[in-house]
Amino acid sequence: MQGCLLKLQKAVLEKLRSAAELSFAAISAENPSDFFEPKSSDRPCEISVLMPIPMEASKYSAGPVFSKVALQVEIKCEPTRMGECPSVLSAAEAVTRTLHFWSIPPESGYSRLSLSESSPWTRSSKNASIITVNFTACAVLG
Repeated sequence: MQGCLLKLQKAVLEKLRSAAELSFAAISAENPSDFFEPKSSDRPCEISVLMPIPMEASKYSAGPVFSKVALQVEIKCEPTRMGECPSVLSAAEAVTRTLHFWSIPPESGYSRLSLSESSPWTRSSKNASIITVNFTACAVLG
């Protein structure tokens, strides 16, 4: 049995993998399970769908239903191989275009993915070639 958060992560992974604009990157998910393919190290850019983290719980539901979820996508590009793919900024823009206002398949339990209003992107303080794109998803409460 898969929970809604895992279904959301899988749906985002499949959406990114289907984007022709991101064909230069190895796309995987944090904490892969049986439906996630292993990371490929032969590509100069790696995109990872991190685990969704609940931000708000619904106070109107009998069980634990998360009404708002944070989802992050991390983009890492090897500076020594940048001639083989776009810059980390271009890769982050492509991820943003692919996912912002994307309607998530309803079986995941969430409706639409949108950029985080307060901090749409964050950059690693340790490595300039890592950008994380921050999204939020709201639950479909029926």
